[in-house]
Amino acid sequence: MEFTEGNKLWKMRLNSGRKYFFKTPEAMWEAACGYFQWCDDHPILKCIGGGPRYQPDTYIPKLRAYTLQGLCYYLGCTDKYFNHFEKNLEGKTDEVSEEYLRILSMIRNVIYEQKFTAAAAGELNPNLIARELNLFSNAAAINANADMEPKKPRSVIVWGEHEIPI
Repeated sequence: MEFTEGNKLWKMRLNSGRKYFFKTPEAMWEAACGYFQWCDDHPILKCIGGGPRYQPDTYIPKLRAYTLQGLCYYLGCTDKYFNHFEKNLEGKTDEVSEEYLRILSMIRNVIYEQKFTAAAAGELNPNLIARELNLFSNAAAINANADMEPKKPRSVIVWGEHEIPI
């Protein structure tokens, strides 16, 4: 198969690889702040029921947790892209790459801090957030699983230094 002279379709591509979602790190930060503001402006509404018959239900606003998945959905990318983008920047020493890494780190820190402080204040489920933030150690997970096993009946009661058979 022969191509006509001058057929260089491959040159139409101006650069290799996927373009960044944002032209600058500052634009990425502004978009992330837009997501954080959206979460703050759109709390989750919890229905606490209505009053007497024919009264409308009452809703109270509950904190919406910041998540990486929510941010990616807001930005129009996937968390896989987000993580891949961050991984590809590691080890690069140019100023723009370092600024993108700083912004990505700030975004992760804001998400972590909001979840942690909200759980500590009782706004979010502490157990759920502790798992999400990997605050449980492997030993804690093993102990949690051990607590799930049924207790075996005792044949001895310990009273101070004495053991009393049952």
